[in-house]
Amino acid sequence: MARRREVPVYVDDAAGARMRLLVYGQRGALDMGACIVSTSCEKVTLHGSRVSLLVGKAPLMMRIVAKTNVLGTDARPGVVATIVRALEEYSVEEATRYYVTLAQRHRHLTELLKPVFGDGVSPGGIYGGVWIALDE
Repeated sequence: MARRREVPVYVDDAAGARMRLLVYGQRGALDMGACIVSTSCEKVTLHGSRVSLLVGKAPLMMRIVAKTNVLGTDARPGVVATIVRALEEYSVEEATRYYVTLAQRHRHLTELLKPVFGDGVSPGGIYGGVWIALDE
């Protein structure tokens, strides 16, 4: 719908940029039609600074870059260096191990909580923690 109306689609992908590919076997947000996507550089085995990496289609990115320069929110060389280093050091294997460990922890926590909360406890997915449904 957005594309038909020429509305740019922005996806704040946080850690999903990696999780969607590795855990759920889905395509990246740009491949699914987003125009601009941001991901966190300090989550889920991407060990960079607490900044967001923004990627997207060139014409829209040029407008965004121009605005960030005017506002003074563009990434300075030192910040860019930490982003580059994080991307260089990123490992699919490390990220996969991280997700497997999270899933194991959530299953274990679910089993520990079941005697207290009963069947209302369930793992909320790899990145979703443990869900506890309480009666009102």
